Amino acid sequence: MHAESAIHDEAIVVHRGDAGESHWRYTVLTAGHGWVSALRRKPGKRAQRAAPPDLFEYGEISVPARRSGAPLVFDEFRSIRGHRELAKQPAALAAAARLANLMRLNLDHSESTESAFRLLVETLGALCARPRPDAALFKALYRLARDEGYPVREEWAAALSPEDRADALRLLRQPLDAIQSPAEAAGRLTDSLLLYLAGNCHWRLP
Repeated sequence: MHAESAIHDEAIVVHRGDAGESHWRYTVLTAGHGWVSALRRKPGKRAQRAAPPDLFEYGEISVPARRSGAPLVFDEFRSIRGHRELAKQPAALAAAARLANLMRLNLDHSESTESAFRLLVETLGALCARPRPDAALFKALYRLARDEGYPVREEWAAALSPEDRADALRLLRQPLDAIQSPAEAAGRLTDSLLLYLAGNCHWRLP
């Protein structure tokens, strides 16, 4: 029976859920293989197995080769950064979850995997260490849409009111530590951008 190649790649955990009594099912975004869904066995009562990867953990995943049609199963995940600070910052955690969910829904092709992966790594780091998760989410979504080739500057930004366009420019150009625009502005612009992407670029929204 035909065997499918092993995977060894950088990965970020974006979802973990139960898959029966003995396994978890993980969804990870990888740098070079796109989205990967794989099972990991839960430790038994006496097992001395390494701690399972947490949500938004960044590391290197190794998935052995498998027979065609067999489920992916992995045991090895070498952690690079855990992003555990998100658990203590509800707004940052919500922004990370929203970005990851939008990526899951709308990035289903491989050519943008590397840039989207690097963007997610960078944004998770910013959400852990810097202020303004609302602005970090807006910046990330704008960059994601731009890198995907959508004319967000020519169409979306050009259609904004002068006040909103000025706010968008400030949010995009200033570092997170220097942004003075109110959170309401970042939230309004994020919602506006997502409506544009849904209506004009066929994005799926949660």
